[in-house]
Amino acid sequence: MVDFEVPMVPVWHVGDTRELDDSELQRLRESDAYESYDQTYIIESARWKVVGEIHHANGHSAYTLECIAVGE
Repeated sequence: MVDFEVPMVPVWHVGDTRELDDSELQRLRESDAYESYDQTYIIESARWKVVGEIHHANGHSAYTLECIAVGE
């Protein structure tokens, strides 16, 4: 039997959170994953909203996104 790894896409649930930095959010906006009307992002078949942000001394920022819908 051959053992191999199959990459798995995470299963997200409403209320889950993830962190992205400012460059990742910019790439999402440029790839049309950003919905400006409701200010959400579509990532991995889930809808995410920014719920927090941290600004670092080096000028970069980290954003906390919360899953608000799945199956998008």
